[in-house]
Amino acid sequence: MFTDINIINIKSFTCFLLSSLTVLFLFFILPLVTCPSWGQVVQKKQLTPVDYHLWGEVHLDKISPDEKWASYNLSYENGRDTLFVRNVISNKTFAFAKGYNSTFTDDGFFICQNDEDLQILNLRSVKKQNISAVAQYSYSAHSGHLILLMGAGPKENTLIIGNLKDKVIKEIKDVTQFSLSPGGQQLVYSSSVNKVNTLSIINLNEINKTNWILLDQGNQFKGITWQKDGRSMAFLTSSSDLLINQLFYYKLEGGKLFKFDSLSHSNFPPESIICYDDFYKLVISDDAKKVFFYIKNKGATSKVRPDSDVEIWNANDKLIYTEQKRNGDFKTIPKITMWQPDLGAFNLISSEKLPYFQISRDFKYAILSNPTDYEPQFDYEGPRDYYIMNLSTLEKKLFLEKQSSTDGEIIFSAAGKYIACFREKNWWIYDIYSDSLKNITANIDVKFISKERTLAPESVCGSPGWSIDDKEILIYDQYDLWSVSPKGTSAKRLTRGRESNIRFRIADYSNNSVTSTIFHGLDSRSFDLEKNIFLHATGQHEKTGFFKWNNKTGEIPIVYGNSFVDELKYNSEERNFYFREQKFDQSPVLIAKQLTSEAKPFFKSNPQQQNYFWGRSELIEFENSKGRKLKGALFYPAGYDSKKKYPMIVSIYEIESDQLHIYDNPSLYNENGFNISIFTTNGYFVLLPDVTLEEQNPGLSATDC
Repeated sequence: MFTDINIINIKSFTCFLLSSLTVLFLFFILPLVTCPSWGQVVQKKQLTPVDYHLWGEVHLDKISPDEKWASYNLSYENGRDTLFVRNVISNKTFAFAKGYNSTFTDDGFFICQNDEDLQILNLRSVKKQNISAVAQYSYSAHSGHLILLMGAGPKENTLIIGNLKDKVIKEIKDVTQFSLSPGGQQLVYSSSVNKVNTLSIINLNEINKTNWILLDQGNQFKGITWQKDGRSMAFLTSSSDLLINQLFYYKLEGGKLFKFDSLSHSNFPPESIICYDDFYKLVISDDAKKVFFYIKNKGATSKVRPDSDVEIWNANDKLIYTEQKRNGDFKTIPKITMWQPDLGAFNLISSEKLPYFQISRDFKYAILSNPTDYEPQFDYEGPRDYYIMNLSTLEKKLFLEKQSSTDGEIIFSAAGKYIACFREKNWWIYDIYSDSLKNITANIDVKFISKERTLAPESVCGSPGWSIDDKEILIYDQYDLWSVSPKGTSAKRLTRGRESNIRFRIADYSNNSVTSTIFHGLDSRSFDLEKNIFLHATGQHEKTGFFKWNNKTGEIPIVYGNSFVDELKYNSEERNFYFREQKFDQSPVLIAKQLTSEAKPFFKSNPQQQNYFWGRSELIEFENSKGRKLKGALFYPAGYDSKKKYPMIVSIYEIESDQLHIYDNPSLYNENGFNISIFTTNGYFVLLPDVTLEEQNPGLSATDC
C-alpha cells in the first residue's frame, strides 16, 4: 500500500506506525471532503485505459426541507449507479445502490427506491429501514401517508397505506395500480378480482371510507390523469386485445362520472381508435371542463414504407425522404381531439391539413399550422401560416402568414390573452380579443437577436415567459432580461449585464426547467416580478455563476467566477443555495452556500484524479482576416514541459470556447469519439477555436477563422 509514498527520516517503528495511520486516514477519509494536500502525498502516474472505469459522474438530486441534507447521484460507465444522502454540515453519508425516485419529508425522513426495495432513512435517528418487493410508492406530504404497492412475496398486489413510523393503517388486496392526486389528498387505485376490474378512490383524510368510481367487467384501466389541482381525473379502458375503447372523466365534487364510448359516439371518425402512450397523453384543462386526447386511423401506414431497398428521392417533395420515413404523412399521425363532458360535445381539433397544435394556458384558444406550407425550401425550420381557433365556437381564422416556426418564436402568453411572435427582428404581440398585431420592440434601441443557435449566425434571444396576469412579456437581448408591456407602451431593462459583458438568463430552479412543452408548443411560465428571480450568468473569459434578482436590489451574485457552475437548487425559504462547480482540471464539486457566506464544498467527485498527471485549460484570443476578435479554449498536455514540443489536435465546429471549464471524464464511450482528457493525458494539446459563420458562406468563413 505504501510503495508509492516516500516516508523520510523514520527513526522508530512508532513514527512509522503514526505515518501509516496518517496515510490510511488520507486514503479513506479525504475522498469525502475537499483537501488540496491529497496530491502532496501521492506520487502521480500516467493515466491508462485500465483506469478509466474509476471515473464517475455526479449530479445533485434533492435538498431536505431543513436544508441540512442533500442527495446526489454517482454513476459509472460500467453500470454502477448509487444515490447518496449527505449531511452538508457533518458530512455524515448514506449510500443507496441503484437508488432513484427520492423524497425528503417534512418530518425528517428520506425515501427512495431501487430495483427491488423501498429504502427509508430516519435522518434524526439515522436508522435505516428496508421494505422488500415494492413495485410502486408515493408519499403524501398533505397527510403524511406512505402508500406502497407490493410487487412480490406473500403480499403481492397488496396496496398498503401507512406512515413512516412503521405503522400499517390499511391494506387492500388485488390492486394493479394506483395514483395519488397532485395535492396528495386523494388516492385512486384499480383492483382486479375474478376478472372484474374496479376503480376506487379514498380521501386520505377519511381513510376508512372508500368510494367506487367504476366497476367494469373485463376491461383494464390505464392512463390515469389528474387535473392540475386534483379536482377531477380522466382514465381509459382497454379490452383484452389492448385496444382502447372508452374514455372516462370523474369529478370529485359530487362524484359524477362521464363516459365517452368511441364505438357508439356519433361524431367519432369511422375507422379510428383512441391512442395513448408516453407521448400521446391525456390532458385536462385547468378549468376542469375539457379533456384532450389523441386518435389515429386503424392500421394506417406511411406511404413511404419501402417495399424494397430502393429509396426514391424527389426534389419536388414537400419533405425529404428520410423525414417522410420517420414521421409518415399527415394522414397517419395521431390527431388531437377535445371532449367536453358537461356538454357531451366531442370535436376533432387538428387535421391532415392543419396537423400541428398549440394551446393557450387557459385552454380557450388553439394555434394550428402545417409545417409543409412553404416546402421545399432551404431553412432548417421553414415558415408556415398560423390559424387561431376559438375552442368554444370552433371557429378558426388565419392570423399570421409566413411566420417562422423556430422553437420559441411563437408562444402563447401565460394567462392566455396574447400570442407573442418574433418576426422582422422584433417582438410582435397578437391581441386575441381585439384581433390586432403590434410591434412592441421597434422603439427599443437594442437588438433582440444574437449568436444563439448552432449553424445560425444570429437568431432570436428568446422569451422565458410573462409576468403575473400577462402584464408584461419577459424577453432577452444578448445580455439582459427585459419586461415589455403587450401594448408596447413601456419597456424596462431588468438586469445590467451589458455594462459588464455578462449574459443573464432565468435559471432552471430545483427540479423544474424554465422551458417545457404542451402538445406541439412551448408552455409559457409566469413570473412574479415582486419576488426573487434567480439568474444563470455567463461572462467574459467563460466565467459562470448564479445571481439573485429582485426589483429593489437588482442582481446580486450568489456565486460567480472562473469555473462552470450549474444545477442550482434551493428551498422555498431561499436561505441556502446548492450547486455544482467544475473546471477542466477540477472534477465536479457539490457546494452549499448562503448569499453572503463562504461556499462550503460537501462532496468532491473523482478524488483519484489527484493520483494522475492531468492537463489544464486556458482561454486564448485571436482574430480572423477581417479583424474580428475570436476566442478559443486551449487544453495543455498532462505534465506539460515548456521546453518540449507537443502535437496538437484541433476541433473545428462553431462556438466551442465555452467548453473551457468542462470536466471531461476519461472514457472510451464517447458519442463523437472525442475526449479531451484522454488526448491531454496522452501528451497532446487540444484546441477548440471559435468559428464565426457567415450566412450562405459557411465553408470559407470557417476556414478564415
